[in-house]
Amino acid sequence: MQSKLLFYLMILMVLLISRCSIDEPVLPRWSTQFLVPLMTEKIIFADKFANDTTVVVKGDSLYLELDGDFDPDTLRASDLRIPGADSTATFSLKKIEMDSLNTITTGDILVTDLLPYLSLFTNQTIQVPDTTIHSSFTISDSSAFISMQVKSGIVNLSIYNNLPLTIAPAIPGGNSVEISVYNAHDGSHVTDIAIADTIAPGESGSGSGMLGSGDGWVEIPLDLDSRVHFLSESIFVASDSLNVWSFRADLNFRNLEVDEITGNVSSQTFEDTLHIGLEQEDHVIEAVIESGSIELFFQNRLPVVARVHYTLPDLRNGSTGLPYEAIIEIQPNDSASQHIQNLQGYIILNSQNQGQPLDTLTIFAEASTDPGNVTLKKSDEVAIRVRASELFFSSLEGILAPDTLSLDPFVASEIVDYEGFDQGFKLKGVQLLLSLENGLIVENLSLSGRIVGYKLADNGQILDSAEFTIESTELNTGSNILQYEGQDVDDLVNIFPTDLKAEAQIEYSGYARVTAGDVISGHYIFSTPFQVNVVQQTDLEIDPDTLREVDEDFKEAARENLKNARLNARIINSSPLSGEIQIFFSRDFTRKNLYDTTAYFNPEKEFIKSVILPEAQVDPVTGFVLQSAEREIVMNLSQNEIGLFGYPPLRVGLLLRLKETNGFVIVRGSDFVSFSGNIETEMVIKDNSYEYK
Repeated sequence: MQSKLLFYLMILMVLLISRCSIDEPVLPRWSTQFLVPLMTEKIIFADKFANDTTVVVKGDSLYLELDGDFDPDTLRASDLRIPGADSTATFSLKKIEMDSLNTITTGDILVTDLLPYLSLFTNQTIQVPDTTIHSSFTISDSSAFISMQVKSGIVNLSIYNNLPLTIAPAIPGGNSVEISVYNAHDGSHVTDIAIADTIAPGESGSGSGMLGSGDGWVEIPLDLDSRVHFLSESIFVASDSLNVWSFRADLNFRNLEVDEITGNVSSQTFEDTLHIGLEQEDHVIEAVIESGSIELFFQNRLPVVARVHYTLPDLRNGSTGLPYEAIIEIQPNDSASQHIQNLQGYIILNSQNQGQPLDTLTIFAEASTDPGNVTLKKSDEVAIRVRASELFFSSLEGILAPDTLSLDPFVASEIVDYEGFDQGFKLKGVQLLLSLENGLIVENLSLSGRIVGYKLADNGQILDSAEFTIESTELNTGSNILQYEGQDVDDLVNIFPTDLKAEAQIEYSGYARVTAGDVISGHYIFSTPFQVNVVQQTDLEIDPDTLREVDEDFKEAARENLKNARLNARIINSSPLSGEIQIFFSRDFTRKNLYDTTAYFNPEKEFIKSVILPEAQVDPVTGFVLQSAEREIVMNLSQNEIGLFGYPPLRVGLLLRLKETNGFVIVRGSDFVSFSGNIETEMVIKDNSYEYK
């Protein structure tokens, strides 16, 4: 039985062997795994967005800031000015004073005019009884004056007795002579004069009367109504005595103050303090003149030469402190002028009430006249017209009327390089801070104006513009911080301006103490926490890496011996943003920008893989990330894709493509997106060193 079984097995083996063929020897082969690490990137938004100009990190917060300095605006003398003035004031004689006038006289009055009966007793001795003689005489002597209106004065009467009779009072305590003076042309009474003296023959006596009663007019000729008392006397009347014996009355006017006179007028001196109205809205307390002039016009309305010595106490020489003064001579009924052409360095101030605003320009004027035989009235005057040009000041203290001063426009070009940040983002919560240094001391000072932002293309074309209005804001002397926010400020920044233009004016009033050279300077800063609204797809490019060295076995196998390959990636999103990560692989080094595939894409030399960003958990109130999101990704690679690794060098890069946020989110400096990955492959390997035996 056993021998039969062995027989059948041998027959079966022969049959099997007879039906087989013998092949050539085969090399041994096996599969192995390769792991090629790719880049590890942690995209920290503080690093990505922050730059030297626009985005800065403060603590854990990102801020977009646009800042710069305004051109300093310097106060000039042309800004400190008061307009020209033209005003006239007059000063008159007010009164005419004379110590005395030339004596006027009746001339010799012969005895026969007083006692005409004596001519009947020629060459006889006659007893003349006590008697009072009433007589009238006329003075026609106009050598001193013709007429005058006397306000006050004294007239002295001198009686010269060349008669053989004694003039004496009729009773003790009485008057020896009484004379009433009248104006001959109308009989108006001038004055009464009495003499109580006893006047012996060959002697004289005097008395005085007051002037100024009634209308005060004294006019030549004058009528003298006299009462003269003679004592009884025995006299011999010789024939020639009647032509010698005489009586004379002289009048001398002294200590006169007259309102008008026609006659020989002595030199008059009169003075006054004039106040020339400046009629300015701004009132100077004290100022130093930088430029300007004053012209004075004098009109002499007197019939005699007038010399005017005038002083301007409100106009002081800056070096000596002395007031301006000068003398000018003006012919009768004529005019003259003086021009103070250069007032630089002079100080104008209120000399009469220092420290108070100057409303009028004071002039101390003193005039003296030549004597003359003229008609002169107390109302005769000298007029002074002051015409001041526009005055510019190097410094000014005063009370300023409400007014506006325009500051020089500020223009800033190419204010910032946004470094690609000006596309796809919209910001809110922008705060504009204006830091102003005000060197002006002004009681009420406010600033208003506007800031216009322009977005310009490279060729200068305006692509967009926005304007923010600065409403009137009070400024203090020294440092001022003005803060603005709102939609207008947001709108201005959201055009991402390349150029700014600022126009401003200051409104001022009240007390001021300013100097040419005072400066208003400032600094502006637009700042906003990174509350962004991604309004359109926005790409953030990460600098690519270059894979230069690849394992030789992997390189050879990658070309044709792929069993399988996959891309493993781990993504962490710790930001409120969402979108995708694109991983670029390329061995096309002719492409300057790895991420720009708009012109062409060569699938033989490059490929792209996309990974969706996981969305982090965000606090709806604060906008901050509460919990990071993490995602593990595995993507298969084709033979063509993995084959690129067989031809290094190879560029590998990441592009973070952000999608619209549908509202504002807050990006903190610590927010980030991280990516790490590797290429995992299984390759078939042949051992070329195996020998078949």
